[in-house]
Amino acid sequence: MDDIIINGGFPSKYQCTNESRTAEEPNIALGIYCIVFGVIFISLYLLCLAALTQRDLRSLPVYKIMIFLSICDIAMLVANSILTGFFFIKGVSDNSWIIAGNNLLTVTSTFALYIAFFLSFLYKYNHTYAYRMASREKQMFLQSCAISGVNVSLALIYVYMLYFPVTIAVTIAGLILWQFSSAGPVIVYMVINKTVRRKVLQMFSRKKKMITTTVL
Repeated sequence: MDDIIINGGFPSKYQCTNESRTAEEPNIALGIYCIVFGVIFISLYLLCLAALTQRDLRSLPVYKIMIFLSICDIAMLVANSILTGFFFIKGVSDNSWIIAGNNLLTVTSTFALYIAFFLSFLYKYNHTYAYRMASREKQMFLQSCAISGVNVSLALIYVYMLYFPVTIAVTIAGLILWQFSSAGPVIVYMVINKTVRRKVLQMFSRKKKMITTTVL
């Protein structure tokens, strides 16, 4: 109380509740990295969305799901890259039991769902006679495994962080995996998914032809 009366304000980092935002040491380098990461991968997602929303693809249920997931991932990249980078630069952190509960629920449910998916696939592969994966099925399975691998690694790190003290390096690794859990699918779409990659390249080739025609 004396400090409030004499200095005319609250003590530094004073917390009224467990959900108060606190000041931390700004990390300019990490903040710039997060913002650049977000801008790059959001731009790649917008290219993929332009390809996915073409008439021949958006009519298929699987690509409708991919469109929805891409929109969700863009929103996540805004949160875990753009806003997080801004908070790093400003030195802002937030302590909330709601965030901790959300992280715990997310990582445990994600881990359980991916284990269930993998076990169901093994059961189908081993117990269905003469079952052979088609080329398209192999491609989709590789995409799922690539995305799942990042998410499972993230889940394991976050579960470990909930119960054991960790170093700054492990915390940053968790942040990077969190970002790649949203950015990973766009890499998979561009590298493994031949249809999406072809559509994106076609958009650039058409644009190049239009520019050439205009110049001529």
